[in-house]
Amino acid sequence: MAQDILSNAVKISREVGDKQTLQRIFYNLASTKEGLGEVSEALSLLRRALEISIQTEDRYFTGIILKKIGKIHIDYIKDRNQAIQNLKRSCEIFQSIGEKLNFYKNYVLLSKIYADQSQLEDAYSIIKEASSWFKGSKVEKNYLEATLTQAYIELLRGEFDEAYRKSIIKSKYKTGELSLLSCELKTLLFLLQKTPKISEELETLAKEIKEIEKWPLSRACTIRLTIVKTLLNIMKGQYSEVISLYNKFTASLPITEFREERAFLNTLAGFAKGMEGEKDQAIFMFEESLGLLDILGSIPLRIIARYFYLKFAIIKGLKEIYAKELPVIEQQIKDYNIGGLSLLTHLLQEERNKIAQHKKFE
Repeated sequence: MAQDILSNAVKISREVGDKQTLQRIFYNLASTKEGLGEVSEALSLLRRALEISIQTEDRYFTGIILKKIGKIHIDYIKDRNQAIQNLKRSCEIFQSIGEKLNFYKNYVLLSKIYADQSQLEDAYSIIKEASSWFKGSKVEKNYLEATLTQAYIELLRGEFDEAYRKSIIKSKYKTGELSLLSCELKTLLFLLQKTPKISEELETLAKEIKEIEKWPLSRACTIRLTIVKTLLNIMKGQYSEVISLYNKFTASLPITEFREERAFLNTLAGFAKGMEGEKDQAIFMFEESLGLLDILGSIPLRIIARYFYLKFAIIKGLKEIYAKELPVIEQQIKDYNIGGLSLLTHLLQEERNKIAQHKKFE
């Protein structure tokens, strides 16, 4: 219905030559298509809107469109280079017209991309600048988003106390996406065992997830929430829940979409299947997905995925897999200089020690 109304508006705007209205209609149509999961159509409409905005010299709206194109490339397509290119062009425009709010919103998006590419110094530099501006300008929603993003980068840098402090920040401002950011951060802290009271806070996190599910979330956020829930179930040892969630996820999503998230969830489901006794299936799922993540996945994600493969290998006594994969994860952590994730290798050693101690007393 809404799409039909917009399509009719396009026809009328063309007839009267109202380009200002037409570019906004294309933009709104693109948002509708994005919500429906029709990403290619959304990008096509945004490019048409961009062409008109350049013709009409509407620099503000050109910046908005480029920002949207960049966000779609990172949220859905995972083309980080295209995302950076469009967001930087958007930044240049916003800076030239003195539009600071959207300029710093772009900085938040860029900092996340840089962090996923392990460019932690660049990420940290711009997120601190954005956070400071939002705080000074009293833009609470964006300040919270920037603060949580900064905490994620600090976690990757190994600054766990700062990351934890920011993860429990209190605010009257609530949205599903902000709560999701907080939960993602807490989940990583739990995984690295860097929270004071893990068992109690895991229960709190489970309650927060239920609250997030009440919010209307984008498809990209829904998948991020699925990852959080899956990791939470693994940490609780609820492997049948992991497999059930994975089956629902794969059944509802076309195979061409969210390939990175699908590959990561595939490794988590592989871990769960392995713990449930399906060793061969688990190995197949890990090998298939790690290869894909090493090509297109975010660097922290591929390291965490490999951690679960190694943990599975330790628990099941698969020495060849352990010997093959351990040098890989160690080299990745070293090459990409992600100090915070070096804890994963220590946790693996603790797992080995625990199993060795258990066998000693058998």
